[in-house]
Parts: sequence; structure tokens; C-alpha cells
Amino acid sequence: MSIGLTFVSCILEFYIFYDFFKAFFSKRAFFNRKETVLPAVLLFSLAYFGVNLFNLAGLNMAMFPLFLFAFASALFQGRIRSKLLYILFACCIFFGCEFLFLVILEIPNFILGENGTVDLSQMPWHLFTLKLLTYFICNIFKQFSHKSETRMDGKIFICYLTIPLASLGIMILTYYSGIDFRDKPQMQTLLCILFALMQVGNMIIFYAFQRYSRELQQNMQHHILITEQNLKQSHYAKLETMHAQNREFIHNINNHLRTIGNLIDDGRSEDALKIIKDLDIKLGENSGLIYSSHSVLNAILTDKNEVAEKEKIDATEYTVTSSVSSPYTVISFPFASRYV
Repeated sequence: MSIGLTFVSCILEFYIFYDFFKAFFSKRAFFNRKETVLPAVLLFSLAYFGVNLFNLAGLNMAMFPLFLFAFASALFQGRIRSKLLYILFACCIFFGCEFLFLVILEIPNFILGENGTVDLSQMPWHLFTLKLLTYFICNIFKQFSHKSETRMDGKIFICYLTIPLASLGIMILTYYSGIDFRDKPQMQTLLCILFALMQVGNMIIFYAFQRYSRELQQNMQHHILITEQNLKQSHYAKLETMHAQNREFIHNINNHLRTIGNLIDDGRSEDALKIIKDLDIKLGENSGLIYSSHSVLNAILTDKNEVAEKEKIDATEYTVTSSVSSPYTVISFPFASRYV
């Protein structure tokens, strides 16, 4: 049973490292599919499992960073210096969690004044507790690192934290409860299986939360993109309408100018003068209002004025005054002020 647990431990370590590393580095094209990632994890886990069979703690600690570097070089792109830096972080998390876990398990002995060392081989379910703690710490590091590409929304991450915290509490309290299953291998095996399922469930739940958070972000980006496209479409429609009005206005002006020329040639100056006066009125009607010297503010006020006229809303008349000297004279009129 201990050999099987050691192999499962190796698989969990490499999967946790893979999940940690992919938040900071891009995978190689060949490993973008699960069908290629899983065999790679199993292959490296099997190789590291062979090292663990020597039962030499110093050899395991020395070979672990080398296996992680080989694994990262095979599956991920990026500079070697950056990979080494994150491998150092990962080793600190893995070794630090082992130390922290042993300290937590020794608390009862310290309180009771007893001496003893926790033997993980006698209580194999502690192995899954340790890996869950490592996975939990790695996720916290990914969440607070600005270079991580798998960060969740803060509220969603807080919701997720309740699950691994509860799982860790249950696993650790199993040790504190004083229950000893060493003489009951069936119960020990069952407890190990249940804790393994709890470990896998925590990973699946984190993946689900992470994917949900990513989809929320993508939906928000799509909403922003659709809004921008609608605004551009509305702007282009207004420009097209304005251009059509200008073409019609220029066409009418040309007709008026030809008519004026013909009337003057016929000696009908009074009729030509009447058309010129009428043309002056039309020019005044078609001259746009300038509400502000600020282009963005003027565009907003023009749009709101068009909406008010379309909906037949009476705008309140007011006068705009300013303490800043301006070359324009301000005249009050409905909805805004015209600069003349």
C-alpha cells in the first residue's frame, strides 16, 4: 500500500506543479491537448517514483528540482532564467508545506509535553492532506501574483476558499481525534480512498471556479465590444444622414444660384433679391449649433438635442456664464447656448 501511495504522491506533485506552472508560462503546441499532457505527467511521475524507491530523503530532495526543470522544459515555453525562478518558488512551496504540515501535526505532542515524530507511513491519509495543503498554497500564490494568467475574481476566489479550508480541517482533525486505524487495514484503505476523492474534488472545483471566472470575463469583454460596435454603427448612421442632408443642401444651393443668375440676366433683380433673402434664412437654419468649444461635450449636447427634438421634449432655457474670458458672446436659447 505504501508503494502505491508513493506513486500517487508523485502524480499529485507533478500535476500540482503543472497546474502552477501553466499560470505563468505558455504550453508548447504539442501539449495543448489533455491527451498529450496526461501521459507526460505519468511519465515524469514514474521516473521520480523510481528515485523514491531508494528511500533516501536527501536524494529525493536533490532530484526533485531537476525533475521539475526537465518537466517544465519539455512542456512549457519561456526563458530558462524565468523557469528556474518559478521552479525555485515551487520548491519553496512544496518543501515549506511539508514542514508546515509536520509542525501542525506535532502541536498535540507539544501541548501534552510528549516527544514523538509523525510517521506518515503509519497514517497514509496524511499524504493527501499534505498535497491538498500544497495545492491550496499554490492557488493562493497564483491568485495574488500579477503575472498569473489564471486569476479569479476576488469574490469568486473567496467562495472557493471555503472548500479547501473545510477539507484541510477535516483531514487534520482526523489526526487530532485520536482515531487509530493501524489495526484495521480495511478502514485505513477506505479512509485513504475518501481523502483521495476529496483531493481530486478540490482540484475539479477549483478548475470549475476558474473556468467560470474566465467565462465571466470573456462575456464582459464581448459586451464591451458589442457596445462599442453599436456606438460606432450609430455614429456612422448619423454621419451618413448628415452627408445626405449636405448633398441635398448643396444641390438646392446650386439650383438657387442658377435661378438667381437667370433672373439677373432677365433684369428681374427684385425676384433675385427675394430668393437671396430666402436662401439666407435656409442657411441660418442649416448652420449647426455650437454648444461648447470642447468637441466631445459639443457632440454629446448635439446628440441630446436631437433626441429632445425627436421626442418633442421642451428643453429648459438657461444662460451659460463663465468666469473664463472667451472671444465668444453667450446668448441664452432653449437647451443650450449658441456662440455667435
